[in-house]
Amino acid sequence: MRVTLTTSAGSLPLQCWYMDREMIKAIQVLRIHLLELEKVQELCKDFCNRYITCLKGKMQSENLLRTEYGYDSPGSPDGGSPYNGHHQLHMAHPHPQLAPQDRY
Repeated sequence: MRVTLTTSAGSLPLQCWYMDREMIKAIQVLRIHLLELEKVQELCKDFCNRYITCLKGKMQSENLLRTEYGYDSPGSPDGGSPYNGHHQLHMAHPHPQLAPQDRY
């Protein structure tokens, strides 16, 4: 097999047989790498599409929960909490004897 180098001036035959062999090997390796890069690109596109779809689904379900349960928007003064100052959550102290006493 004879490899020729094409330039703007014309084609030049490469005289060394080992150079021909090395060029063919390099082209084959390059071809394999390009195929692998195409596969990686397809996987990246697929991942991005799935990730975007997942985020859209989470955003939609979050918005549904907010409207369904009366959450305010995240920019509101109470930070989107369902307890907007009208409700307070009281929890019993796990050790009543250590709980702070009211001193009025």
